[in-house]
Amino acid sequence: MWFLILLFTCTFVVQAQYNEWRRIDEVNHLGFRQLFTLDDSVTYVASYYGMYRSDDGGRFWREIHSRNLPGDIYSLVGDPRISPQTLVLNTYFRNEGKGTSGVFLSHDAGVTWMYKGGAVGNWGGYVTPAGEDTYYLLCDPLKIVYLDHTGVAHHYINGLHFPEIARIRGIAAFDDNSALIYLRPGTVYVSGKGETPWTRQWSQANDGIEQNEILHIHSEGDDAWAATSTAGIKHATRPDFQWSDASGGLGLAGDPSMRVRSIFRDKRGPLVAITSAGFYSSTDGRNWQYVSNTLQDWEKPAATTIDFDGRYYVLYGSDSLLVSGDNAQTWSLRMKGLVMGKVHELALQGKRLIVAGEDCLFAGDAQTHFHKVPAWKQQIDGLNSFRIRSFARLPDTSIIAIDESGTVSRLANAATIWTTLSHALAGETVLSTAVTPDGTILAGTERGTLFVSSDGGATWVETQTAFSSAPISSVLAVSGTLLLAGSFGEGLFRSTDGGVRWSRVDNGIMQPNITALTRTPDGTLFAGSYGAGVFRSNDQGATWVPTDTDSPGMYVTSLITNHIGIVAAATYDAGVCITRNGGQSWSALNAGFPDLRIRRLLLLPELNSLYAISEDGALYRNKAGLPTSTEALNAPQQFRLLAAYPNPFRESIEVKFDMYHPGTVHVTLFDLLGREMLRITENITTAGRHHKRLPSVSLTPGIYMLALECAGERKIQLVTHMR
Repeated sequence: MWFLILLFTCTFVVQAQYNEWRRIDEVNHLGFRQLFTLDDSVTYVASYYGMYRSDDGGRFWREIHSRNLPGDIYSLVGDPRISPQTLVLNTYFRNEGKGTSGVFLSHDAGVTWMYKGGAVGNWGGYVTPAGEDTYYLLCDPLKIVYLDHTGVAHHYINGLHFPEIARIRGIAAFDDNSALIYLRPGTVYVSGKGETPWTRQWSQANDGIEQNEILHIHSEGDDAWAATSTAGIKHATRPDFQWSDASGGLGLAGDPSMRVRSIFRDKRGPLVAITSAGFYSSTDGRNWQYVSNTLQDWEKPAATTIDFDGRYYVLYGSDSLLVSGDNAQTWSLRMKGLVMGKVHELALQGKRLIVAGEDCLFAGDAQTHFHKVPAWKQQIDGLNSFRIRSFARLPDTSIIAIDESGTVSRLANAATIWTTLSHALAGETVLSTAVTPDGTILAGTERGTLFVSSDGGATWVETQTAFSSAPISSVLAVSGTLLLAGSFGEGLFRSTDGGVRWSRVDNGIMQPNITALTRTPDGTLFAGSYGAGVFRSNDQGATWVPTDTDSPGMYVTSLITNHIGIVAAATYDAGVCITRNGGQSWSALNAGFPDLRIRRLLLLPELNSLYAISEDGALYRNKAGLPTSTEALNAPQQFRLLAAYPNPFRESIEVKFDMYHPGTVHVTLFDLLGREMLRITENITTAGRHHKRLPSVSLTPGIYMLALECAGERKIQLVTHMR
């Protein structure tokens, strides 16, 4: 009986479903990896998907667009020995059909890259500069690879035992090509040196540091400092590497300051240590002075750097970047350019999705797999301001962007740089846009005026001056001459002469707040209001009638339609709802939303994907989209198990069920003890009603549970077998 209770209480299994909304606005959802400052005081941070730099103290991070650079980023470091602009990157990519842990160099701060060399057949890892134009590479499965000055990779594990190789924690290199590797729990090895270090075996360099867990080693010149988990800081010099205590000024044994997580060089001169008790600095590498302990959790800093202006940067965990300009006393979160923040607007250009975040624009591939977040890239080159208020798409698929200052910019199809077109809207706050079939752009403003551009956004003309004193929150171009404008406060306005004259529509639509407008292919017009739901017009907007007032909610924020006339409404009180019959009835499409306050919808017709912006600025995608055919239009709207027949049954029983999308179906019979008696699995390729017949072979008389499962959903029904 316990199994029966479990099945009934778990009717819906919590899994990602094909028709479920999934959040997709995480730009660097796998976190950040490296943080460092080059000698020109530009600070860099890298994630799995991108590289960013800031020259203004972290106030904005601009992505380094490395178009000729393949693969995913595993590590990024600077090499100031060559120049202040030199970057060294380790990435995993396909090289001649094989996976390769490759090393790339840039001598112009990431604008262009050249391939240095790599370990074919290996995954990416960590790269560190060694001698002149040589590098050590930690990767899998070879573990340690040395790249010589010609880029040839040398597998270098001579002298290491296999169990030790698996425990390598990190590497620190010197300019004579020698290096130290440190292993768990606390073993240090030193490599060979000179032009062919791989010809010599690794040898242990543990004197004075045995059995101490090493968390990090910092090397420079002839010196090395080891950060340990319980014994503070150890120091050694090459070539003998006799480790001695260098923890002067830290606490006694057991003090949190003796757990040292990393050591690095302040660009202004001193060494800096990050401990579990805070920051410490040293001018001689042996005696340390306390600096600050103002971070909440000293186990979270993953990387730290200090620029020439004395600003501290801390990669806090893997997803937050903190900056302090007062010697690490107070901290500010500096993530502009690294995250979208609240999403304000979005547009589609072909299959490229362009998203206007709070402080930055990003573009991503709308074809990304359902379970994956698009690889977002900044799309800001050429813009005067990154705060975009409105988008418009022209017939040639160019995107027009209007920022908060009224500057109009254009992004041509497949282009990467915006072109400034006009400042004619300076001082205007544009709330809504529309484009006529011939490419004329309409822009509704906060002060109740409408501007028109007939040349793709280069010049603008104001139509009838302030036909509304309320903000123009929605605009619709029904044709080249028939225009509709919804205001927030004074209702709906209509023009039949291309916007020269306007009149208020009072016939059937008395609601003053009109927030959304759309037109279906058969000419039916829909108007969304903030307070009275959706209205419909069948005479080009002259008269209006309300649709079903029970749904989709009374506070409509956005309306869209597809090529067969399905209308979807975003609402502030009922999420997303769709109608298949012109508004006579509505159904909800809200699986996956944590909050039903939705303020924007967008449809990508080519892929039939829906995009939604929630009230808190999150971006969601639904890959199931809207029905696109008569069959889909008439398909069931939910996964449902109908009554099995006959019940009770003797020889067989027919199972009927409704599918609203294709999927793999499992039909199973259990006895009341939870034992599986019979199972049929079939791949259903079309939505609709389906039938399956189950035989009663080997079943004894009694009560059974019939379970129907698909895409994480489960339906249960009791059936009885008779002799």
